[in-house]
Amino acid sequence: MLEQAKIGVDVLLKLEEWGILDQVVKFIGLKTSHRLLIVGASGSGKTAFLKHLVDDDSHILADERSSIDERKEGKLQGSLFELITVPGQDGQIERGNRLDVYRELSRGEPVGIIHVTSNGYHEGPAKLAEVFNEDRSVRDSYLTERRNEEVKSIRECLTHLGGNQGNARWLITLVNKADIWWTPEHGREVVEAYENGSYTDVVGEFFQGPHAICRYSVRNQVFYGTMPVSGFYDDTLRSRDHDNLIARILDLSSRD
Repeated sequence: MLEQAKIGVDVLLKLEEWGILDQVVKFIGLKTSHRLLIVGASGSGKTAFLKHLVDDDSHILADERSSIDERKEGKLQGSLFELITVPGQDGQIERGNRLDVYRELSRGEPVGIIHVTSNGYHEGPAKLAEVFNEDRSVRDSYLTERRNEEVKSIRECLTHLGGNQGNARWLITLVNKADIWWTPEHGREVVEAYENGSYTDVVGEFFQGPHAICRYSVRNQVFYGTMPVSGFYDDTLRSRDHDNLIARILDLSSRD
């Protein structure tokens, strides 16, 4: 994790494969500090992701919802990252706090953005009848509504931080909760949904900088305590996706 992390061998191999190892090594040698904003709709897994990334402890109850921003610091091979996550709810307090953070980050040093999505599998204070069909499959209407919230979330963020004069330096769309949605047959379709369509249209409208899409899962968790994980996403994939994310953060942060 990023508490006092060194770059693992698998990350180094990934950077070498991409042909950017020398670029990243030079960047690390500068021992600079960087701001990293974590945003996303409520229930997409932002807080668990932040805790996992810094503390290696991702446990959070479904009804634990932060109403203000949370900030942590992590070091990766000498480079300091200030990690900031904002609440995803639409309440007056939460939205006010979120916009205050966007205004703060619109000044000063550039910021990298990780937008946490989860293919609509947001868990929160909803009634089970609103989430599930009688056969315990997730309602299409629920997933569509929550995916629309993901688009709304990134639109709001990039409205304040994107654009030619914006302070956003790069964007990673993190497609979280892969333990629920990923299967060998349909996993690629989920990622492609973030590469095309309304999501990409909004990103392209407000942001022209580097944008990467990364699959991810913090841990296996039964959706609303009812729907089991897919059974295809194992610890090997989880470790590989985590290394890929760290490599991508280093890649994007080290670009001029």
